[in-house]
Amino acid sequence: MPKRFFFFTKSQRIATIALILIIVAVIVIDIFLPRILPPQKSFFDPKFTAEIKHFEEQLDSFELTNLIVSQHHYPKKSNNDFSSKELFKFDPNTLDSVGFIQLGLAPYVAKNIIRYRARGGVFREKTDFAKVYGISPSTFDELESYIYIGAEYQEKKEPTDQKLNEQFCDSIIIELNSADTTQLKQLKGIGGGFAKRIFDYRNRLGGYVSVEQLLEVYGMNDNLFERIKPHLNVDEQKVKKITINHWSVSRMKNHPYLNFYQAKAIVDFREMVGKISSVEEIKHLEEFSENDWKRLEPYLSFE
Repeated sequence: MPKRFFFFTKSQRIATIALILIIVAVIVIDIFLPRILPPQKSFFDPKFTAEIKHFEEQLDSFELTNLIVSQHHYPKKSNNDFSSKELFKFDPNTLDSVGFIQLGLAPYVAKNIIRYRARGGVFREKTDFAKVYGISPSTFDELESYIYIGAEYQEKKEPTDQKLNEQFCDSIIIELNSADTTQLKQLKGIGGGFAKRIFDYRNRLGGYVSVEQLLEVYGMNDNLFERIKPHLNVDEQKVKKITINHWSVSRMKNHPYLNFYQAKAIVDFREMVGKISSVEEIKHLEEFSENDWKRLEPYLSFE
């Protein structure tokens, strides 16, 4: 008997029929279920979905633009690459913005220069022009020989102390306790800084009692002192003295010839005796040497 290849057993027939029924059921559900159930809301907000779509359209446009640009080669144009570039002599303090652009400067650089001048800025030297934002070293090197600074804009240099000294007569005499720094600078070799130190030391002392005290001023040397000494004198009547019976320790110790311990010794002794009448009463204080009293005595008042 020939073999029956297409023979199905009872269980196979049942399984085949069940499979067919399942397939039919799925098809029917897929067709009719959406009509029965209410429509489902989208997970994404419609407005957001529209924005995404718009963005995708812009992205596609941008990529297309980049593709077109990339297929062309454009030479890079520098800030100073202008067809109308022309070099000529100019004063950065007076040239207008059009002139700066004609020199090859970018418009924003010309604007920076005009804004700087409007705020009171002045180009005193050629190198000042190199400090403008936007001017590269190579640009400045190219323009430097064409820059001209008008005399009215150039920095006015004050005559040096040495030149001032030479303008005054050697016969001048200056009283140290009333002279200001301008008068002191008339002395040959005394500049502004030195004059101020002489003036400040005089205030700390209360006045000079001798010309030789200038040797105590910082920076004074024997040669300079001997040179200016013939042109100086002092008026001791102008000296402000230490009122020893009234001054406090803190005030006394600020005098160049007194320190804290010496000032305190004087005040302690004054409190003990009530009033000091003469320098002889305090010369026994161990905080002082004979030389200390020699310097200090002209400055003491016992009123």
